[in-house]
Amino acid sequence: MTKPPICYMKLITLAIQNSPGQKCTLNGIYQYIMDHCPYYRENQAKWQNFIRHSLSLNELFVKVARDDKQPEAGYNIYFTSKNIILCRLCYYTSLFSNVLSSYCLILSSSDRVFVISPYASIRQRSTLRLSYFYIIGGTIFWMLFHSPSLVFTNITQISQSISICFYQVGFYLTFISFYSIIKESSSTLLLLICGIWAVKNIRHLLRVTLSIGTRFSGNTRVVGSYIIHPKDRQFVWMILIDILLYAIFCSMAAIFLTHQQITQYQQKSIEQVQLDIFLKQITVFCLHIPFSISCYTYLLVSKTYRNTIKNIFLWN
Repeated sequence: MTKPPICYMKLITLAIQNSPGQKCTLNGIYQYIMDHCPYYRENQAKWQNFIRHSLSLNELFVKVARDDKQPEAGYNIYFTSKNIILCRLCYYTSLFSNVLSSYCLILSSSDRVFVISPYASIRQRSTLRLSYFYIIGGTIFWMLFHSPSLVFTNITQISQSISICFYQVGFYLTFISFYSIIKESSSTLLLLICGIWAVKNIRHLLRVTLSIGTRFSGNTRVVGSYIIHPKDRQFVWMILIDILLYAIFCSMAAIFLTHQQITQYQQKSIEQVQLDIFLKQITVFCLHIPFSISCYTYLLVSKTYRNTIKNIFLWN
């Protein structure tokens, strides 16, 4: 009996697409293959092992939870790997949202510097109108800047049973790698500068000149000490936490993409591909950490922030 000229990935895809709700259990995939390809009715242990291997390694397939209609967990086709348009939109929105988050974080850090500046001319730069201008202008700029990812992102078949949605090998992957390094390092540097500048402004308030008017001796000028308010210390901690979280977790993307750029032309084994997929998932997870836990870290270090959140929920 002749082996059919269809790869395992294609067989699994057909089994899922022809199942109710496009969701199929592992045993259902086995049964579909044996029903439509009699060749696989023999030596089942060998090819079934390849099927399990493909399901665990290939980003095209995702495991879905069991429900009332299907008591056994099944598999579905990941939306970015079965449609090139969704694949490109997913990476475009990922790039755009990541850089926009960094951009807004830098804007808020610079606004903090303006607000607590001892000079009135600098404080006047912190206006609502200017904030809208920078946010809207920056959003449009980064949307256009990352538009090439809508062209240079493809579904790539790494081996007979593994395919992933990723940047196109060549110039664009190299560009994204270096761009990521520059973006993460420059963002961290700008946040550090804004943090140091804000601390410097607060320290400047330690020594202030007080003007005291007296009825008998006229005006007398004395130099007094201004004790830093607890709100100022909390403010400094919030700035430092922003910088630290961003520097630690967002640098993972630059490291991962640099590794991908170096090894893009190398022939990789199944184990290396599996490691790359795992590192990619860890990188995506790390990118969301700074913007997900900042709220909770603020709650820990700032009593004022806790009271403000409490008043919001209590509608005070």
